[in-house]
Formats: sequence, C-alpha cells, structure tokens
Amino acid sequence: MIVGVTGKYCSGKNRLTSILTRMGFFSIDVDKIGHKILEEKKDEITKEFGNSILNPDNTVNRKNLGKQVFNNRSKLETLEKILHPSMIDEVKNTVKGKDKVVINAAVLFSMGLNEICDYIFIVKSPLISRIWRGMKRDSLSTFQILKRICTQRKLYSKLSINPVDIHTITNIGSSSEMETDVRKIIEEKG
Repeated sequence: MIVGVTGKYCSGKNRLTSILTRMGFFSIDVDKIGHKILEEKKDEITKEFGNSILNPDNTVNRKNLGKQVFNNRSKLETLEKILHPSMIDEVKNTVKGKDKVVINAAVLFSMGLNEICDYIFIVKSPLISRIWRGMKRDSLSTFQILKRICTQRKLYSKLSINPVDIHTITNIGSSSEMETDVRKIIEEKG
C-alpha cells in the first residue's frame, strides 16, 4: 500500500506522516530527497542561478536560492526541471519492494507521484495556523510566508488519471484526533 500525503505550506503533512509511520509505514520525505539532489545537481543549479546561492563551504544555501525562486515563477519552474526528474526516480526506486509506504510531498500531484499512490491524504489547516507555524518553524516574516503560500496555489490542479481515493484531513484538533481519523480510513481500506 502506497499512501501519498500532501498539503500546503505548514498544513501538517509531517504530523500526518508521523502518524502513518507509527502505524508501520516506511516514510519517504520528498523534501529531504530534494535537498540531496540539490547538492548532486549543484553545478547545474549554480550555472543557472549564480554563485550567490552558495555557502562559503561550497554547499547550496537553500535560503538564498529560495529568495530567488519564491519571487519568480519562471525561476521556480527552471529549478523544478533540474531537480524533479531525479527526485521522482529516487522515490520510485525507494518504494520498490516495500509493503507499506507513505510519500510526504507538497508537490505530490505536480511531480506525478500521485499516480503511484493507492490512497492520498490532503492535509488542510486554517491560514492563520499555517502562518503561525511558519513563523515559529522557519523564522520567516508573514510576508515571506504569504509569498510561499501563493506559489502553492496550484498544488492540486492536476487530477489523477488513476482511480485513487483522496481523503481530506483537517489539522485543527489534537494529534490524537487526527490519528483516530487516519487509522479509521486506513483500516477500512485494508
């Protein structure tokens, strides 16, 4: 069983993923794969975005890169073209041979990873909660958070061509409430 978890910035994807992990699912964090691929593709990315995205130790400064791509849709698309093919390959290779997998990816649909999922959870949370979490977790200003949220307007625009069950989980209560809802859905699906 492959379960996709998606949702917008600071909606609670990690919270839901940790619930599934406690239920025995192997977790694939697409952001972490992206960070790894970012370093692997550093030369290509530096050629495209300049040396200002590098730290003194020659690693990619994700904050500086983020300032460029979250302010410019075209640059974001360029970065995605460089990173996404390798990220998709790594996810597909990691899934092989595993019985229960959860794929945690804000960009699940835009990367086409929804096509390999048996079930998908979309995590939603009120905007004010997401802003508060972003300020606390990422130390960003309200304006910076809203810019990130705006770049995610079309996260779910690509509909799945395979008949996959999509469930919406609202992250407004306690973790135990969310866990009860998720367990009920997973147990019904078998």
